[in-house]
Amino acid sequence: MAAPSASKKKTASATEWRVARSGVRFTVKRGRESARNDDGSVRTFRTRDAAARVARELNR
Repeated sequence: MAAPSASKKKTASATEWRVARSGVRFTVKRGRESARNDDGSVRTFRTRDAAARVARELNR
């Protein structure tokens, strides 16, 4: 059972996880996902897949 994406690790207990690629950073606070790109703009999402969807657009 190999994971489809190696970058998507199970960090349920971690209070903060970040993706360093293309300057997009993720932070988990109080059940919220905040994605910060290199512009310094911060977007907050309720779910992790919503933040990952925006991160995929920012990586292009």
